[in-house]
Amino acid sequence: MKDLKKYAIIPATPEELYLALTTEITARLWTGDLVSIDATVNGEFSLWDGAITGRFLELEPSTKIVQEWYFGETDSPSIVTLKLHEHKKELH
Repeated sequence: MKDLKKYAIIPATPEELYLALTTEITARLWTGDLVSIDATVNGEFSLWDGAITGRFLELEPSTKIVQEWYFGETDSPSIVTLKLHEHKKELH
């Protein structure tokens, strides 16, 4: 399995990002689609009409989210780790 790292600067606080990724209503606002989220360890989620589905493996409020993603015909799931923190430089 190949490891991939991606960094992104998002103009939001770690708390806002955590809520957007773990709360149905906020996820619906940013996806524009129906979602299903059970933000508990081993809780399942579904985004974009089931295009991305999986379950939560770890949840550290406002800090870290670890998910297992399933994609259609793929034999093995992907592990996605999201680390949330303030950017060291101010954004303008």
